[in-house]
Amino acid sequence: MKNNEVTISAIFAVAENGVIGRHNEIPWYLPADFKYFKQMTVGSPIIMGRKTFDSIGRPLPKRHNIIISNNRSLSIAGCSVVHSLEQAIGLAKAENPKEIFIAGGATLYVAAMEYLDRIYRTIVHISPIGDAFFSISNESDWAILSSNYHPADNKNLVPFSFQVLERKKRSNKGKEIIAG
Repeated sequence: MKNNEVTISAIFAVAENGVIGRHNEIPWYLPADFKYFKQMTVGSPIIMGRKTFDSIGRPLPKRHNIIISNNRSLSIAGCSVVHSLEQAIGLAKAENPKEIFIAGGATLYVAAMEYLDRIYRTIVHISPIGDAFFSISNESDWAILSSNYHPADNKNLVPFSFQVLERKKRSNKGKEIIAG
């Protein structure tokens, strides 16, 4: 990747069985993961679907919140609302950020895979019941740059691992979106 190009990243937590959500909520409580999410995304644009935004309930501070919705009349105070992933990426690129984050949900992660350069994945070492699932479709295309295991403790009641993955080689398809 060239230094003048923006990095497009996904950031998510996933259980060992592929669950990322249940009833539009996260089925575990990991304060360390919330802190990690904030640390990685503050100062960068974040793109999410409307259901993910609804589950959060408010714009995340110190980040340009870009919400993708099919509802053409939707307006959300403190957020930009667009109607496609391509529009969202173009709007985010117009800010000339170093990194853009895709922050969910499952449908958006799948749609964004072809554009991604990097993945920040928290593996939650449990297998809860869920109704939203995600897995990296071709994990052999990705190199694990780092993986840090954290045992359960008095604040984080289940063990988890933070991983950073980078695409081994990419097509130019994800770079075709022009800012603006």
